[in-house]
Amino acid sequence: VSIFYIVNEDEDIGIHIHEDSINSLFRTFNLSLEEDYIHISKLADYEFEDVLNELISKGNTLICGYSYGRLYNIKEKYDIGHVSIVTSVLQRKVQLLDPGPLDAGVKEVDIEDLYYAIRYRHDGIWKIKRKC
Repeated sequence: VSIFYIVNEDEDIGIHIHEDSINSLFRTFNLSLEEDYIHISKLADYEFEDVLNELISKGNTLICGYSYGRLYNIKEKYDIGHVSIVTSVLQRKVQLLDPGPLDAGVKEVDIEDLYYAIRYRHDGIWKIKRKC
C-alpha cells in the first residue's frame, strides 16, 4: 500500500501524504485506528491551544505539519515543510517530538509560533485515534 508520494523538484522536496491514504493503510493492515485531518483554516489562533488540549485529553495522537523555518525562525528554510508529534500543551508552550533527521528529539515551542508555522505552510493536524 502506497500512502506517500515522493516529490523531487527544486521547490518541493520530500514525502507527501495522499488524501485518506493513512486510513487506507489502517484498513489494509486491519489496524483499529482512524485518522482525521484538521486543516489549520478551521481553527482560530485564540482557540488553538484549547483544541489541542481537548484532542490530547481524549487520547488522540496528534501530528502537525508546519513550516520548519517559520517555527524556528530560519528565514532561508521558511518553505521547508516538516511534521512532529504533539506530546503536550501547557502554559502557552507545546512539546513536540521531532523525528529529525537533524536535531531529532523533544522540542518545546511557543503555541503561537506553532500555530503560525502551520498556517504559513497551509497545513494542519492529523488526529489519530483508536476505533471503538
